[in-house]
Amino acid sequence: MKLDLTQGKELDFQVREIFNEIANQSRGDFTQLIARITQSSSLQKNLDWWVQRPASRNTFNSPLFYYYCALHLVDELRKRNHSISEIVVDSVAFHNVLQDYLLKNNYNIPITGPSVFPRVILLNIIYLLKILYLFIRKLFQFRCARKTNNCQKDFPNLILTLIDIFILPGFIEKDRYYNGLWDNLSSEYKKSTYFVPTLMVPSKDMYLAYKKLRTSNRNFLIKEDYLKMKDLFYAFSHYIRIFRIKVNSALVLDVDISLLVIEELRAFKGYGDAVEALLNYRFARSLNKNGIRLRLVIDWFENQVVDKGWNAGFSHYYPNVKRVGYMGYFPSKLYLCTFPSKYENESKVLPSVIAVIGKKLIDSTKEFDSSLKLEVVPAFRFQYIWDEYHDNLDPFVYRILIVLPGNTQQALDLIKSVKKSTSNLGSNNCHYYFKLHPLINSKTIKTRLMLGLPGNYSIINLSFSESLFKSNLVISTGITGAVYESLARGIPTIIFENPNGLNFTVIPTNIPEQIWRYCRTYQDISDAIRYYSSLSTEELERFKKIGSNIRQEYFEPVTKKGVYRFLELDD
Repeated sequence: MKLDLTQGKELDFQVREIFNEIANQSRGDFTQLIARITQSSSLQKNLDWWVQRPASRNTFNSPLFYYYCALHLVDELRKRNHSISEIVVDSVAFHNVLQDYLLKNNYNIPITGPSVFPRVILLNIIYLLKILYLFIRKLFQFRCARKTNNCQKDFPNLILTLIDIFILPGFIEKDRYYNGLWDNLSSEYKKSTYFVPTLMVPSKDMYLAYKKLRTSNRNFLIKEDYLKMKDLFYAFSHYIRIFRIKVNSALVLDVDISLLVIEELRAFKGYGDAVEALLNYRFARSLNKNGIRLRLVIDWFENQVVDKGWNAGFSHYYPNVKRVGYMGYFPSKLYLCTFPSKYENESKVLPSVIAVIGKKLIDSTKEFDSSLKLEVVPAFRFQYIWDEYHDNLDPFVYRILIVLPGNTQQALDLIKSVKKSTSNLGSNNCHYYFKLHPLINSKTIKTRLMLGLPGNYSIINLSFSESLFKSNLVISTGITGAVYESLARGIPTIIFENPNGLNFTVIPTNIPEQIWRYCRTYQDISDAIRYYSSLSTEELERFKKIGSNIRQEYFEPVTKKGVYRFLELDD
């Protein structure tokens, strides 16, 4: 076989199965590998290391785990006597690591792909141009914040609660992360509760976004009001400090893979995230210097580099203040950073307490560090799960909701898969509705997604909760908590495997499989649609009972008592 290990390439079905088997079995070993690299290279106290992608274990952004598994895949295929005629790669470092492995094991397999690094001078010019662009954008952001400073509400002389939040297009007045929290607070407690926004909006919308934040009914503490030019220069000089990070050799299958780590560090692909992380650190420092008193700090916690900067900062400058990492979502097993590790805890880049949204999530969160302190708190984003509603579904139309991911290419792949799967169903009563991710808001992209689709396909413009209540069946790639949301309402769900490399599907293994199906082929999807669309009323009622149990175990209700317990307030 020709084995194409280029990231994003569709793997052969059998190879994909072995690859993801390896990935699931390697989670712990890879986590220990990062710990060994950190300890052997004396990087535990080096913030510039922690805000870089190789240390993060963020498998969505860092290719290190992918290459780690790909190396083991080649090893496993050879052990199973698969004949490999050629291996295609997309990384210079991986080319060299793989070549070393093949030589040591006396395998004669040609490798196609880059084997020599591009000229250093040209590469550095490209990197510097990217950094200059990021710097100019950040300067513009600071200017927008300064120009709207006159709109800021008076700041109280109180001991504050800070809550980390991200601002996406259309989500300023509308809360995407802590629905119901603000509404359950008394007017007195609202005075001392402030959301700290990180903007994820286009440059053209920044000025208006800051203006809306400052005049919002909720309280927002703007980071840029406390950051100065010297903080910006500190964050951007990370470019220079990266070259001072020394990575010692790290053996995997008796091959040194440190070159993969170094290649990723010098690629600067995560530079923007690192800058944001370092600014989070300096923000905590600046608050302390300005005498801002804090009682509680809450981080929207995915253990990405921005979280590490935030938690390292508040750990250092507010050591006696409780830091809560709120995990208001359902992590994929291969989204490794969401499973905190012991070495991260010891390095003080984690919150002091991690809050999960259901009791069934406690054990899995502590997988790599049993000493973690956990608590169960309200599932704010999912409060609608507990709402009462009545089925008003049209008995003559079978409505299938397709939940698209935020990545455009992945969304296109899912649409293509569903279209192929349903082409031979021949059912006139099925209608397919696409629910777009908030990150897909361009009219051009929407048009591209709908191009060439039949008349029974359309985009639904309702909220996800409203869309869900109007659906008979849900199809998802499973990279989203939508899987648990639909199951919690007793709605059968089809989870389609990602055919490109690592499978980030959130698979609900603790939930009865009658209500969900894991599909790997187009035929699997069409068979599942046939099965679920033909179920009796009695069987659908049984699904509702399963959904009720899921709500109890995975979704802590949003109540005033729960909110006050989360924020440690007196009721």
